[in-house]
Amino acid sequence: MMIALAGVIGGFTVGVLDVLTGTPDVVLEFDDGRTATVERAGPILQAIYATATALALALALLWVGRRLGGGGSAPEVLAAVAVLQLVMTVILVAQAISAVLLPMLSLILMIFGLYVFLRGLAHAVNVVHELHNLARSAGVICLSFLGVIIGVMIAMAVFGLGPQATMLGEL
Repeated sequence: MMIALAGVIGGFTVGVLDVLTGTPDVVLEFDDGRTATVERAGPILQAIYATATALALALALLWVGRRLGGGGSAPEVLAAVAVLQLVMTVILVAQAISAVLLPMLSLILMIFGLYVFLRGLAHAVNVVHELHNLARSAGVICLSFLGVIIGVMIAMAVFGLGPQATMLGEL
């Protein structure tokens, strides 16, 4: 439940920040003169993406960790990921507020958040799976991220989710 709450708050915060700062849509220009405009997802869709990927990451960490000799259980992995998600949500909200007020502080918070996430996740995986080796924890994390990325890409293709582009120009 905490993972879902953190995902909703985090995704919604990023979506609201995009709306407040007027983040423009992504425009892709092709060599033949055509362009494609990709609209940004709204706050609700970003919250759904954040929650789904956080849950997928927790499951991937559980499965990959067990395959690489770890002994973590589902409740332990979910609890570790939930605590990390809550910490990251606090940093994300601070980053979003500072992006509006002090953009340079937002950059510093982004770097700090990345450090906290990677370091915290490595230690959480190490403790939960009792790996006794941060290199094996890094391997679990890398393989889990790879699995989540591939899984999300397949799910988005199957369900027709993701960015919608409008093509302009002639073929």
